[in-house]
Amino acid sequence: MTGTVKVVDEFTVYFPNAFTPDEDGLNDGFSPIGQNVDPTSFEMYIFDRWGDIMYHTSEWNGRQAKEPWNGTKYNRGTRDDIVVGVYVYRVNLREMDGGPKHVYIGSVTLIK
Repeated sequence: MTGTVKVVDEFTVYFPNAFTPDEDGLNDGFSPIGQNVDPTSFEMYIFDRWGDIMYHTSEWNGRQAKEPWNGTKYNRGTRDDIVVGVYVYRVNLREMDGGPKHVYIGSVTLIK
């Protein structure tokens, strides 16, 4: 008996609930982590408590955002500009090979 088995990568996305941008090399940026994500469909927005956009990216490197959010406005500030608190994210993406679209809305805590 012979047959063909097709192995398909499973679509998964994980969202950390906190990060610590203290430049120690551990959890310094926020990004979803996933596999089998269509890189042309990825878009991430981060909002502060007033609804202002803190960060936006549409670049996916195969496993996470090419440049995770570092806690500053548009990733252009210094550590002194980081404000501890809870931020809201909205992530739009699609599974590879024309899979369904997904919209994720949640919160992440920035800890200093």
